[in-house]
Amino acid sequence: MGVESYKHKFAKTVLVSWLREIAGAKSADAVKLEPLSWRVNRGGPHFGVWEEYPFAIDSENRLWGDSLVWDETGDWGDAPGGSHPDFKWTLRPPTYDELIAMKLLPVCIFDVAIQHKGSIIYGIEVVHRNPVSAEKVAYFKRIHAEVYEISADWILSRVHRPARLEMIKIFGG
Repeated sequence: MGVESYKHKFAKTVLVSWLREIAGAKSADAVKLEPLSWRVNRGGPHFGVWEEYPFAIDSENRLWGDSLVWDETGDWGDAPGGSHPDFKWTLRPPTYDELIAMKLLPVCIFDVAIQHKGSIIYGIEVVHRNPVSAEKVAYFKRIHAEVYEISADWILSRVHRPARLEMIKIFGG
């Protein structure tokens, strides 16, 4: 696991705040921040916009976090480890260490993920020093999301929320 710079961390936080701000203002309506558009079907404070959103596989090679999003796994008997209060991820997705404790193998963690109708439809990687690795892009092929790359420098050079995000699509759609 790498070490995250303060620039990378703060750029993610700013991007998430923009996305949540626009999603919260629309009150469960269609949201558009070019090139992204989605329907908000989650309330605040997250509005279906997640920071550090993980995907993992279980012993049966099932993918967790994709079409079975974390905030919908808590009350289901087929959740990792069975139905248990510790698996109610409505406030945040599980961490890397929590996935390991659940006997799940983390395969990919999006810097930012956007949920639409019970699935993750967008993954956003904030890039500071290095582009997204080929290994991480290979994992994207299993996830049903469009994946974008955005520069931390570009995010932090804004003085207000932009009308359009300057991103590069690296996978999907």
